[in-house]
Amino acid sequence: IPGSEVKYDFEQYGDKGVVTIQNPGAVNVIGFFMNTPLADSTVGATLSYSMPPEYSGLIFIGAIANVRPSDIFHTGW
Repeated sequence: IPGSEVKYDFEQYGDKGVVTIQNPGAVNVIGFFMNTPLADSTVGATLSYSMPPEYSGLIFIGAIANVRPSDIFHTGW
């Protein structure tokens, strides 16, 4: 998130890692990256959003993988 520190404080919620974004309406882009390559080059990581407390109905924003380990995504909300 532009102007913010990198967030590493993911909370485990089922099979998902969740980060709460304060004032999400003010966030129009998110940088998403991997620190180290994934051991399995056939998988990747997705960036989605949802609303607490259920985190159901995930809406896909983008994805990264070893072939593209970082990207900047527009939130669209």
